[in-house]
This record gives sequence, structure tokens and C-alpha cells, in this order.
Amino acid sequence: MPHPLLNVRLDVGTLARLAVSYLFKMSYFRKTVFWLGAIYLVPFVFGEANHYRRYGHLAPLGLHADVVVRSGDIGVKGVSKL
Repeated sequence: MPHPLLNVRLDVGTLARLAVSYLFKMSYFRKTVFWLGAIYLVPFVFGEANHYRRYGHLAPLGLHADVVVRSGDIGVKGVSKL
């Protein structure tokens, strides 16, 4: 009998056997959609996490600018903010 959420057979063999993954039974179209989604989603999540770590907020999907003020020496007396 297949498990309703995992779509794997749980009644084959002993309980110590691993269930067969549904990923290997998927059609080529579904595999392609799955991997393209993963290829798009993983860099997006890492980019959002990096932006959150740097600026303290999640970046919107549109164009935006973050103002960053840093101190430094550019050789002009009295100017230290970059």
C-alpha cells in the first residue's frame, strides 16, 4: 500500500529496508521542472540570505538601493565619510 503523502511503498520487505524514492519514477517533464526550479531557487535563497546578513532586510524583487556609509581616507582633509 503506498503512503498517501510520500507516494512510496511501505509494505515491501522488512521495516529495515529503505523505501524507493518517487523521484526515480517521475516523468522526464516533471524531473526537468523540478531541477530547473531547484537551480533557480537555490541561488535566489542564498542571495536573499546574503542581502539579509549585510543589510538587515530582505531585498524586494524590484530594483532598490541600499545606502551604505563607510569611513575612509581619500586624501582630502575633512572628508572621512565615503
